[in-house]
Amino acid sequence: MNFIQSINMSPESSIREAFEVLSDTFGMVITIVDQQGKLIGIVSVGDLRKGLLVGKGLDDKLKTVMNRSPVTVLEDDISTVEKLSELKLRLDASDVGEGQRRELFAVPVVTAEQYVKGLTTLKILETRSVDYTAKETYHPDSPVPYVLVIGGAGYIGSVLVGQLLDLGWRVRVVDNLTYSKESIEAFIDNQRFEFVNGDICDLNVQVNVIESIDFVVFLAEIVGDPSCEYVPEKAFKTNFLSVSSMATVCDHMQISRFIYTSSCSVYGACNDMNHILTETSELYPVSHYARMKIASEEALFSRKNDLFSPTILRLATVFGVSPRPRFDLVVNTFARNAYFDGEITVYGGNQWRPNVHVADVAKSIISVLRAPLNEVSRRVFNVGNSRANHTIMELAESTKTVFPDTVIKVDGAVVDERNYRVDFSRANNGLGVDPQISVIEGLMELRSVFELGTIKEPYSETYSNILALKEYSRA
Repeated sequence: MNFIQSINMSPESSIREAFEVLSDTFGMVITIVDQQGKLIGIVSVGDLRKGLLVGKGLDDKLKTVMNRSPVTVLEDDISTVEKLSELKLRLDASDVGEGQRRELFAVPVVTAEQYVKGLTTLKILETRSVDYTAKETYHPDSPVPYVLVIGGAGYIGSVLVGQLLDLGWRVRVVDNLTYSKESIEAFIDNQRFEFVNGDICDLNVQVNVIESIDFVVFLAEIVGDPSCEYVPEKAFKTNFLSVSSMATVCDHMQISRFIYTSSCSVYGACNDMNHILTETSELYPVSHYARMKIASEEALFSRKNDLFSPTILRLATVFGVSPRPRFDLVVNTFARNAYFDGEITVYGGNQWRPNVHVADVAKSIISVLRAPLNEVSRRVFNVGNSRANHTIMELAESTKTVFPDTVIKVDGAVVDERNYRVDFSRANNGLGVDPQISVIEGLMELRSVFELGTIKEPYSETYSNILALKEYSRA
């Protein structure tokens, strides 16, 4: 009978070496063997991280953190169906692994003399047929990752959480519910979902929510200059300090995958509209919000630990329907005003903006999480579609196409100086990230939602970050 191939290491090997071996695997363990090759313990990523929490260093030896009394399976115990049934009962009572991941937790298979034959899992044992000749192979995608989504109740986060759960992944959301709690109500009864009501600026929250996590997606922020100017200290803490400190926690805990959602607004005001901006273009931020984004990007990439591998996604201007609706984004604002007021106002109009649907943003994040680590480690990707670079006036005209009775008013004053066209080929070609939903399709989607009558007070603070922030601050 064949088993999953084990990874054997010496108790004198370092914690750093074990992290390098276990990189991007979930539910896998390292078997610790003596000089004769006999099992003396195991280590999982959880064991390694618990060691770091209590003061161990990357150069400390595995013998200082290994589990010296692991649950094991004797090779003879899976030789017959009868013994297999008894074994499953014993393992069920042993609480192997954690929660939903228990079924996929790797268990060493040993001989009576404690020589390691390989690994198996509870799921393999439970699905094993009478024919034991089939070869089992370990695939890193088989045990599901555990993803921490910071700001997961927000506009993008609530869409991302739904897509992750649809994949069968485990998700923990931490959010202080500044904007909405209804956005996550559909997930509450899902056994693979956990919600933590907390402020990510709190260091205690950061340390507590990172337990057992494989990936981190950082979405929490105070969005836009009006909001940042209204609560400048909170914006500084949320948009920069919490990103930097959370990166420190993940760096220390050797959580390699850390996705930070930046913004194409870092490109600011571009005078040459024939020039399409790439990830290597000069940055000309025109807002405090964009400057903090740049500072956070620099803080993430300044970390020296090679095992910490952040990825930065610079998002185009997002639009579309979400469990947490927003009508303070240009396409969504135009759609609301066209439907409920019959008119929209364009300020300036010649400014260029890249655009991307919120569902495509979530899909792009997942694509990065699933990509080989060496393809996304310490890299920046623009997220959007070059076909969706439009002027503000073009967006207004598209709105009139979907809402034909709309009156477009033009105010020559340029309220927002941002002006940029963006190239998205790095993500499109390198990662296969190819946002498909057009602005017109997004506008039609919004019109359908309006026609359902579920948006009762479209101009309330519920749908505006700055208004919701003011209401939250008064509470």
